[in-house]
Amino acid sequence: MLSMAKGIKVGSEVRVLRGKFSTQKGVVQASEGVGRARKWIVKLNGGVLERFSARTLELEQRHLITPPSTSIRAVSQEEEDSCSSNTSSDESSTSDNDEMREVDEDGASRRASDVSERSTELDFWKMMMPADLMRNIIEATNLHTEMAQKPLDYEQLQHFFGILLAMTLASGGERRDMWKTESNGPFPAPALGRYMACHDFERILWNLKLCVYTDEELADDPWLPIRSAVDSFNRNRRGGISPGVTLCADESMGSWRGLAAKVDDAVVGLPHVTKIARKPEGVGTEYRTLSCGETKIMLQLEIQEGKVPMQGKEYAKDYGSGTSSLLRLTRYWSGSDRTVVADSAFASLKTAEALHKHRGLRFIGLVKTAHKRFPKAWLQKYPYTNRGDHCVLQANIDGRQYMAVGWNDKKLKMFISSTSRTTEALCPAYKKRFRQSTPEDRTSAPCVVFYKEVKRPAVVEAYFDNANAIDVHNHLRQGGP
Repeated sequence: MLSMAKGIKVGSEVRVLRGKFSTQKGVVQASEGVGRARKWIVKLNGGVLERFSARTLELEQRHLITPPSTSIRAVSQEEEDSCSSNTSSDESSTSDNDEMREVDEDGASRRASDVSERSTELDFWKMMMPADLMRNIIEATNLHTEMAQKPLDYEQLQHFFGILLAMTLASGGERRDMWKTESNGPFPAPALGRYMACHDFERILWNLKLCVYTDEELADDPWLPIRSAVDSFNRNRRGGISPGVTLCADESMGSWRGLAAKVDDAVVGLPHVTKIARKPEGVGTEYRTLSCGETKIMLQLEIQEGKVPMQGKEYAKDYGSGTSSLLRLTRYWSGSDRTVVADSAFASLKTAEALHKHRGLRFIGLVKTAHKRFPKAWLQKYPYTNRGDHCVLQANIDGRQYMAVGWNDKKLKMFISSTSRTTEALCPAYKKRFRQSTPEDRTSAPCVVFYKEVKRPAVVEAYFDNANAIDVHNHLRQGGP
């Protein structure tokens, strides 16, 4: 059935896949053509598949960021509900205006615009740090009796976070060493006492709380101390940043070295600890995250609270864990016709269909285990000749085109896509390689670095150009160079 030789004739019929997704026959085509409804159309290397929508976004409209003087508009529950219902029909809508609008203190609406050239690093930090979160921290922290004599104010809290950021640049040593005034070797002394006394920093550190809550509220929602901060973060990023044409979804970890237990039905420490051995910081809280593919700016966070609580979330019953998380993360960008890029934790044909149906968004994902209604076996058995060859299967479901792409890299990689093209990309994949300059002497000869070019289709290029956005963010956040 699948022993397709090089000399296969264009238009000849082959048996492709049984199941709900396609019928039993497909048509092999060497260049162009449109398949009939609910059929995979096999397209050989070099086949032409143009993007399905002519809509484009101008470069100057991609990264519109709210200036520091503009207040962030909070999103009401009614607006959130409308976001999820605007695209509930099968037709995907596009937003008339892709720019975010802000509301100033007088209630007047105005557009987000580029940051002023006079803006400083502190201006950017103030813009990215939710103002309501700062107020909640000050209010909750000052409730401690140890803070009564010298209450925390906004300026002190700014200095506190600034010192925390400065400490990330130092490796090793004790925390109190950051207040030393005498230099150690060639490096100048940190002397952070210029900004805040050491005992004041320790006092704030040990009494810091993110929000005010009662014991009864904590018993009902053990994630409440952090949930309010995450909600503030999400509202702030939604109101202040308009991302580019590509959104990247992935997982992040918040490291935890404290307690994780219940004592007399009371939560002591972290309510749920996730352990992922492959992660650099693999013990702690897992977040499903969304970022801008171009700027790598984090846009949305979702706490993974454990198997049972996550089963009660929106869309979880109908779509499962990965797809439902992606629908919740992208709710603010419904109808914007952006492209979502995600790895195998999210990627499936079901995800691509759900994003089109509920959000009006495109999708490119790397498929590994979630291959229901996806022609994985066919792509695996296709006779790829050289590294870089690819094969494309095309289907039309409810008026929407979907592609299953197999790319023969060092190992076969498979993708599901509802956008992009399958022609060869202008920029091939560059594989870094090392080689001895003198093959006879493999011990002392210097090593030469070179790059091997591997051809790839445009849809694969679009995936790998954006899929590392959150990985880069995590690497930098966890102390990487």
